[in-house]
Amino acid sequence: MADSGKSKSAPTALSTGKALTAEQVVAAFNRLRQEQRGLASKAAELELELNEHSLVIDMLRDVDPTRKCYRMVGRVLVERTVKEVLPALESNKELSLSNLTRYTLPNVGTRTGSRGNFSPFTDSDLVSVQGKWLDRNSQA
Repeated sequence: MADSGKSKSAPTALSTGKALTAEQVVAAFNRLRQEQRGLASKAAELELELNEHSLVIDMLRDVDPTRKCYRMVGRVLVERTVKEVLPALESNKELSLSNLTRYTLPNVGTRTGSRGNFSPFTDSDLVSVQGKWLDRNSQA
C-alpha cells in the first residue's frame, strides 16, 4: 500500500479557534473514525503478515539448507534454496514488525485521542433525521 499513514487536511475550526456547526463536527468526527478504522485494519494486516512470516521461518529452519524452495518476488515465483530465502524472510519479518510498532499502532492511538476533541458528541448523542445527523440534545 502506498499510504504513508499521514493524511493532509485543511485547517479545521478546532485549529483556527472558530465555532463549528453540528454538521462540521459530525463530518470531522466521522473522518477521524474512518481514519482510525483504516489504521486498525492496516495494523491487523501487518500482524497477519508477521504471523505468516514466523510460521514459514520456523518451518524452513528444520529443512536442509540446500533444498529447493520457491519464493514470490513481486508477482513472479522464483526458485531458490532455503539458505538463500531464510535470511530474506527474517529481514522482511523484522521490517514488518518495525513498521507495525513504529508507525501503525501509535497512529491508531493518536486518532483515538483526536476523537476525544468531540467528546460532547458521542455516537449515542447523534441521531439521523431524514438523512441528516443531528445532536440528540439540540432542538431541531
